[in-house]
Amino acid sequence: MPIWDIETWLTRAFGRSPASGRCLRPWIDLDEPRACDPGISGAKGARLAAMYQAGFPVPEAIIVTTEAWSNFVGDKSTAAQVRAIRLPRQFSKSLLAACRRLNSTRFAVRSSGVGEDGYEHSMAGQLLTFLNTPLDEIPAKILECWAAWFSSPLRAYRRRKSLAGKKPVAVVVQRQIEAEMAGVVFTIDPLKGGADKLVLEWTHGLGDRLVEGRLEPRRCRIARKTGRILDNDSGLPAQVGKAAHRWGLAAESMLNFPADMEWAVAEGRFYVLQARPVTGIASGRPVAWTDVNLAENFPHPITPLAWSLVRRFYTAYMGSILPVFGWHPDKLGRQRRIIDHLIGLQGQRIYYCIDNWYAVLQSFPFSNWLTRFLDRYIGQYVAYRPPVPENLAAGASPLRRWFNWTGFLPRLLKVITSAETRLARLERTFSRLQKDWRSQEPESMPAEALARQLEQRLQIVGKIWSAAAVADLLVMIFPGLLGVLAERWLDMSADKATAELLAGQQVTSIQPSLLIWQMARLVLNEPALAGLLAREQFQRLEESLPAEARRLLDEFMDRFGSRCYLDCMVVMPTFREKHSLFWKLVAQYGSNLDGDPIASLKATCLRAQNMRHRVLAGLPPLRRRILNLVIRKAGQAVRLRERGRLLQSLLFGEMRPVILALGQKMVSLGLIDADGDVFYLRLSEILDLVEGAYPLPETLAHIIKVRKDAFDRWQHERPPEFFLAPKAKAWQPSRRRKADSQDEGALLGTPVSGGKVRAAARVIVDPSEGHLLGRGEVLVTYATDPGWTPLFSLAGGLILERGGVLSHGAIVAREFGIPAVAGIEKACERIFSGQLVRLDGDTGKVTVENE
Repeated sequence: MPIWDIETWLTRAFGRSPASGRCLRPWIDLDEPRACDPGISGAKGARLAAMYQAGFPVPEAIIVTTEAWSNFVGDKSTAAQVRAIRLPRQFSKSLLAACRRLNSTRFAVRSSGVGEDGYEHSMAGQLLTFLNTPLDEIPAKILECWAAWFSSPLRAYRRRKSLAGKKPVAVVVQRQIEAEMAGVVFTIDPLKGGADKLVLEWTHGLGDRLVEGRLEPRRCRIARKTGRILDNDSGLPAQVGKAAHRWGLAAESMLNFPADMEWAVAEGRFYVLQARPVTGIASGRPVAWTDVNLAENFPHPITPLAWSLVRRFYTAYMGSILPVFGWHPDKLGRQRRIIDHLIGLQGQRIYYCIDNWYAVLQSFPFSNWLTRFLDRYIGQYVAYRPPVPENLAAGASPLRRWFNWTGFLPRLLKVITSAETRLARLERTFSRLQKDWRSQEPESMPAEALARQLEQRLQIVGKIWSAAAVADLLVMIFPGLLGVLAERWLDMSADKATAELLAGQQVTSIQPSLLIWQMARLVLNEPALAGLLAREQFQRLEESLPAEARRLLDEFMDRFGSRCYLDCMVVMPTFREKHSLFWKLVAQYGSNLDGDPIASLKATCLRAQNMRHRVLAGLPPLRRRILNLVIRKAGQAVRLRERGRLLQSLLFGEMRPVILALGQKMVSLGLIDADGDVFYLRLSEILDLVEGAYPLPETLAHIIKVRKDAFDRWQHERPPEFFLAPKAKAWQPSRRRKADSQDEGALLGTPVSGGKVRAAARVIVDPSEGHLLGRGEVLVTYATDPGWTPLFSLAGGLILERGGVLSHGAIVAREFGIPAVAGIEKACERIFSGQLVRLDGDTGKVTVENE
């Protein structure tokens, strides 16, 4: 065997010569582990190798390594010097022999620079690609790829991007795909930054002219969650769209960032040619925004007053939990802005600034796991990590960082063991405060005292709310850990494990429904009371209630009366404020008393217990004990989280009487024209107004009018669930598109509660119209907050546009044992009330049977 072949064998086994440590070959195959090293293969080559090894349909290729660049280019400083290089005969012979193994007569020769196709810059168009290259021209094209580093355009690009130094360039030699069609798929809109839809551009034949911008491509959009082609007139074959959707999202997952993936189709087969992070989405580093979890509590545009209250709440909320783990917000310095901007407004809706949430988690040990658990907890479905993560520890001393890291696990253990006790203490404290607030008479207070009342009710969050914040942390950790163990030990998806193993938790959210159902039984058993209820004579009905019914009414109003639909937005009346809301629900429950929610809950608990028993019985003893502990802790975390969310709802409900009284006082003082105008002012502006410190008060009426008009416009606009945007830039509505073509098949979403149902749909966007829901109908809505819970025992199924397996709607649906599917895009537009739908909560499939 020739010595070169022996060395080749050794290199394939070890990569480098045992004697010299130097690379023995000028090229490597895509299936070699070291081919995934950007320092050897360049960024493009390393990414292709990683995709090839992960099972992507990447055409066969070899990579001329950066060591070849270093050996031959060396100290060359001009393109002409590189082109004049005479490659050794042995080098060319070995290279061409390797290329022949690719079984092609034509090749694509692509530059692969170290530092190319990164998160901050791509060098797109600066390095070279040669298509349809004959075998004997490959060495010359490699020299051209190397020489491109010294070209004038690339020099200018490096100066503009402040890229210093000479980076080595590898070269990918790939089998040429004789494409029948080719294109690129972006997993995020490269212009607008929205990630709800993939953007696909394509043309017939090779894609070089498309990439170079020499022709106008054909375009279409593909729904991220379902893979549905939204522009059926684009002419894109369905199987190509399906493959582009599948592999585009796989590339995004591999990159952990929205991806730009080039593809081609030849002889009916789909190929991935390369993938890179989408750069140029925004000037400077973009910021990621998502509302997938917040949409439950804030499904609609929020008024300026409610926004100022919610923003202060979240800042205080995070400030209450950081000291538990050793971080004190008042000592964070410039990093304080991270926790002050955990949420923001986009399209007048509340969004998480997900970069800042990741920054907080980066400050703790096991940050990668915590970040993964956070994504699953809030339903963050776009693979994304900030290119340059920043965290709270950035300004901390080494001693402080060491103290926080070494103390993290003991602190976490203490939090876990004391969570129940801490939350019970918070509930008792809040109950005392609530009684004090209800004993006050807001109508008799001056305006400045009312404004201060709002501030004081928010200030308690930073002082006593850590127990509720800890509950959120635990429901992020333990269900996340349950999902990981279920995937590894049970061969069960994380979502399925959460839906089936954590059902039957008897969460606090279901208790209002039980009280309403009990009231319905009492009232309808008395003909006189039933008649008053049917005629909606609610005042006379309350005056005529027997003792037991009066006790139920008082209990409901005492415990849940401060709740309302659209919790935390303070725009809807509470049950205490408007008793008719309660009695209309009683009438709905009374329309059919055959369904016993208590029996339904018991049946759900029994099914969940049986499922847990079957799952645990098939595991070895140690795994069984570990998984059983995790299930119990995850269930406890879910229960605690729902109790904490109830307190949050009640807190905002207790603010509403103060806000209404404040509006009336400000009208009487001539500060605003109508009491409802108070909702269009921020709390800080109200404080300035009542203290006589508001600048240019003569402009206030105009400002309120402008805000009202803008608020009305945003009612009809909805930013994407996830998008990237430049700092300091708000989401801008796009020009109106024609309505997306209707899907001819089933609607697909995320299964969040098992079971099947076939029933009429009832689309309810405004929860105040909840009385329209008939028993057994499938409730179709945008998202549900805890205020919707009483409707769940009436519904036969649930379809949500947004939400995930840990969303409130999913948890309560599982408690009541009704099938539910979340993530059905534009469900409220694509399904109409009265249509017969078939809902499968096991597969996430929804079929509209009659159009």
